[in-house]
This record gives sequence, C-alpha cells and structure tokens, in this order.
Amino acid sequence: MRAANKFTVLTLVVTFATITATCAFAINPQPEPPGVIKKGKMLSPVARKEISSQPTPTRVLKGMTANQFNSLAPSTLLVVGGKKVPKSEIVKALDKSRAAAAARSRGESRKFAAELQKRSSQLQAQQRKAVMAGNIAVKAKFASFHAVSANNATTLASALSVPQIIEVHAQDNIIQPGSWVAIKGINFGSTHGKVNLVGSFPGGSVPLTIQQWYSDAIMVEVPTIEGAPDQTATLQVLASGDRKSTSQVQFIAEHVINSVPVPLLTVTACSQNASFHNDCNLDSWVFCHHQNLPDSVVTSGIDRFTVKTLKNGWKAVSFFPQDNSKCVLSGNAITCSWTTYHDFNFYYTLVYAEGPRGVPMQ
Repeated sequence: MRAANKFTVLTLVVTFATITATCAFAINPQPEPPGVIKKGKMLSPVARKEISSQPTPTRVLKGMTANQFNSLAPSTLLVVGGKKVPKSEIVKALDKSRAAAAARSRGESRKFAAELQKRSSQLQAQQRKAVMAGNIAVKAKFASFHAVSANNATTLASALSVPQIIEVHAQDNIIQPGSWVAIKGINFGSTHGKVNLVGSFPGGSVPLTIQQWYSDAIMVEVPTIEGAPDQTATLQVLASGDRKSTSQVQFIAEHVINSVPVPLLTVTACSQNASFHNDCNLDSWVFCHHQNLPDSVVTSGIDRFTVKTLKNGWKAVSFFPQDNSKCVLSGNAITCSWTTYHDFNFYYTLVYAEGPRGVPMQ
C-alpha cells in the first residue's frame, strides 16, 4: 500500500515538472544553434528579390565601337545624352532609322522614272530642233546643186551614163533621223530610183524617203530608225536599170537617256568610317547607308563605284539625285563623299547614260 502511494506521488511530480518546463520555453524561447534549418512557410518572391537582386550594369555609350555595343546584353543600361536607356531601345531606334531610309529609297522609284522621262524628252527635243534648223540649210544647198548642174550642160553631156555621186551635203556632215540630205551628182536619170542607207541597221539597209529627184540632184529624208548604233554607213543611189553609185557617210542615231542597269555597276569601295553601320548596296540603284551610334562624333567618308564599259555608243552622263552626298562622275568612275547628320547618312542615286534608241548598252 505504501509503495503504490509513492509511485503516484512520483508521477505527479514528473508531470508537473514537464508542464513547468514547456511553459517556460514558450514564454522565453531559446535561440536555435547555428546551422539548423528553420522549418516554416517560404519567403515571398518580393522578399527573395530584395535579398538577392543585383544592380543592373550601366555603360557609357559615347566612344563605344559597334563590336562593343553588339556584345552587350539587351538589358544593359547605356548613358546617352545624360540619360540611361536600355540597349534594346537603342537597337530599335537604329533599326527604325535604317528601315525608314530603305523605305524612302523605294518610294523614290516614281520620281526616278519621271525624271528619266523628262531628261530623255529634253534631249530628243534638242535633237529635233537641231535637225529642223539644219534642214533649212540643206534645202538651200540642194537648190544651188541643181541650179549649178543645170547650167553646166557641157559637163553633163560628156559624162558617162553611169550615175555618180559628186557631193553629199547634210547638216554638220551628219545623217540622222529626221534630217534632209542633198545629193549632187550626174546621170541619176529623170525617173525616180531609190536611195538606201546600208550598214548595221535592222535588215541591213534603210530606204530613205525621196523628196525631189533630178538627173543631177536628189533630196531625201532620213526616217525614224530604231535599233541602230552610231556608225559609218554607205549612202547608195540606185538609178533606173540597176545603176548605182555609193558614198561613205556618218550616221548618228537618235539618242535617248536610260538608267544604267545594276549589273553594269560595281561597288569599288564602301567607306567604313561610321561607327555602327556601313552599307553600299546595288539593288534597283545605288543605295548607301552610314550610321553612327548615338553620342558619336560626326563622321565622313568616300564611297566609290564603277560603271562597266558601255558599248554601242552608250556613255554614262549623269546621276540623280544626290541626297546628303556629293557625287562626281568622271568617265566611268563615280565618287560620292558623305557626312553624317543626326548620327546617320543615307543616299541613293540612279546612274544615267546616253545612247542610240533601241540599242543595248552591252
């Protein structure tokens, strides 16, 4: 009986001591030893970011090369004009500038076509004016040919029956489309024959239009001829009975102005002086773009192009337009100098050549 009572008392004492220790720890918790992983809810993403975030790197753009710029991460902050701008935004601005320049050059095609037509029309008008002025002089010369020959009956009577060209008169001694040609000679006969221009013409020869025919003088007109180059040709008079006489003459075709095809152009040197982008492109015409990184110093350079040797009487004569560039044409060489404005420069130009209508440049 006494042993049972002792066990009960001991149990109550141990229980009371455990409760007392638990309450004391709850009231005064003890720090955990180092290295112990604390269990509980995880830190919020905001808290983790505040603890582990690293500062975004900042670089100064001024003086930076294109390679250095391209090696940077898109999120890199760059100091531009005293402001911090992400590299990704600068790239967008640079791309937008190049795209705008390319779009503008494409939009110039109609202007190029109109300017080309204008210049060609002006050239043809000048040629027609010169031909008309020359025809007046040729007509007067023809009258003198016939008058002198008609009064020289002795010479005509003693001549053989074979036709003979004595003199050919044309304005500036050049035969060209639309011009009149006076031919002085003997034994042409009173019956109209034929006068042909023989040479490198479509079909080998071109019949000339007879205006007046006498036994001692003939007046002819050169029709429109397309597809024949400038050349030394043969003027052939065919009298009745297949009698003929010939004379060498200089033929100059009607000239027009056309653009030089891109395959006939070559980029000789494209300046690399701009700090970010340099490009000389031959697409539909010459198109060049030079671009600096923002905050770069003003740059300048020289681009060079070559027109391949043109054939069949064609010759490079000019170009249009000259946006922000100073281009010079010397023979078959084109030199364009440029200077950047607002961090970039772009220009485009169409090379013009003058030559005979309907004849290829190559």
